[in-house]
Amino acid sequence: MQSRTEMRKRNNRNNLYLIIIGIIVVIAIICGFVIHNQRVAAERSQREYASTHFNPNVTIYGVQVGKLTVNKATAKINKQADNVVFLRNKKIIAEKDDKVQTISQAEVKNIFTKQHTDLPSKQKYVFKSAKIDEAKKSLQKIQNAVVTYKINGQEFKLKADDLIHEVTYKGGKYKFTDVKKLHAKMEAIDQEVKTLKKSYKFTVPTGNKVNGKTITVKNESYGWGIYVKKAVAAVENDFINGQDVVDGSKYIYGEGYSTYAHGYGKSNHGIGKNYVVVSIKNQELWVVRKEKLPFK
Repeated sequence: MQSRTEMRKRNNRNNLYLIIIGIIVVIAIICGFVIHNQRVAAERSQREYASTHFNPNVTIYGVQVGKLTVNKATAKINKQADNVVFLRNKKIIAEKDDKVQTISQAEVKNIFTKQHTDLPSKQKYVFKSAKIDEAKKSLQKIQNAVVTYKINGQEFKLKADDLIHEVTYKGGKYKFTDVKKLHAKMEAIDQEVKTLKKSYKFTVPTGNKVNGKTITVKNESYGWGIYVKKAVAAVENDFINGQDVVDGSKYIYGEGYSTYAHGYGKSNHGIGKNYVVVSIKNQELWVVRKEKLPFK
């Protein structure tokens, strides 16, 4: 049998174990509360952060804006993102123009709302500029565009790839910034088809016949020509809008008292079949109708 002393020692030892276990349990409970509170505080902090900052892996218009506020993201995008697109030397190029605002704070705020999560997310968010993408597609169409320029019964094929050196998309608008070749082409067409200031052979009536003497006539104020500046603008507009025919009769001009384009669409160098011939030297006059003298 155990002595009282030994029993007392054993009981004391057991009580000590219980006290130690109790202390450990209390410490564990306290630590649990502390850890829980820290976790809750951390999540609260993360939620607060996520409510004001972009998620870590967010790209807007090619610019990394992760962990930035809306204000700072807006400033960074406007400083770094491409906002101008060129069709230059048959290549489509995107560049940055400091004079053009790329994105507004309201637009960035809208994107922020789309990517927002309660806690920061490692998911990648890539937001592209619809305007820039649209510009690139449109410039590609312009590059491949071909229009037929119709004027006075003739047709001329105009290929943008051959005639346009540079087109710019800036501030929501397309601008043809180098069209020297197109302008030169329209000048050449004008020289080919116009009647204004042109010399030509003309057979005058003699006696009672139309087939008399052949003379050289030069149109001065009579006739028409291509209004090259307006015609070039019309071709540019059709390149943008994908139209394939330009009605050249809408872009002609004349000279003299009236800028009316005289004789457009008529045969016989714009004179037509009905006209009057006056001989100042002989003080004679002939009336021609349907290319014939109506009386002898």
